[in-house]
Amino acid sequence: MSSCHSYYAAGGRGANQFRNGVLQEALCYPFFTATAIEHEPDNRFLEVALAVEADYLVTVNTARGHFDQKCYQDVRVVTPGEFLRLRDVLALLPGIR
Repeated sequence: MSSCHSYYAAGGRGANQFRNGVLQEALCYPFFTATAIEHEPDNRFLEVALAVEADYLVTVNTARGHFDQKCYQDVRVVTPGEFLRLRDVLALLPGIR
């Protein structure tokens, strides 16, 4: 549960197509405290991802004690490279290259 207010990011024409198709940014205030990750500050990112019901949490920080699980509830943890290889993301990339 959370209190969230959605908004879209601004940017160049290609960036907007990508953002509007993949990312919806939100100002969010989670109503819970996550404790699933050993490195405590990383839990703040997980709290927001869970609160906005994100499909993905994109990070290079997958070392032991950080985001070392592939999923946290319904949020899938992927590296930037994995994210860019997702079929839905690949479909949007030709428009911004």
